Amino acid sequence: MSVFVILAVLSGALTGWQSYTNTNYIHDIYGDDSAFTLATNGGLVLLDPIGLRVERTIVNTDGLPVNRCLVVAQDSAGNRWVGTDGGGLAVVPNDSDEAFVYRPNDLPERITALAVDSSRILVGTERGLYVIETNQTPLDFGDDIIQQFSVAKVHE
Repeated sequence: MSVFVILAVLSGALTGWQSYTNTNYIHDIYGDDSAFTLATNGGLVLLDPIGLRVERTIVNTDGLPVNRCLVVAQDSAGNRWVGTDGGGLAVVPNDSDEAFVYRPNDLPERITALAVDSSRILVGTERGLYVIETNQTPLDFGDDIIQQFSVAKVHE
């Protein structure tokens, strides 16, 4: 039995570990001429728009806070913004396969909607709308200003 365990460990170390996530459940799609980006239960999937082949899957080992991605949007610089279910907001810079978590203490962990314009990221959550002013530096999180807006419940 111990020989089997040792061989199993060595085979993973020699060939590299392979992880499989559920990318069939798609929550959101963003597309342009260069790629389709899918927010799935198994991470962020990048598809070739012509052949619809998977170019890359970005998961938690690539920097995503969790694999369950709910929404995706892209800014004018080509950075992909990802709203997750349990990990907050993350960004995958243009021409990168690495994700970076956006200020985890400043936003809720469940992001349900995203919209991006030239200098702002609008983040929809169960606690209201968060507007992130990026000051034209979307990958420099330190100079961002975050405002929260909530809708008061009206009695019927």
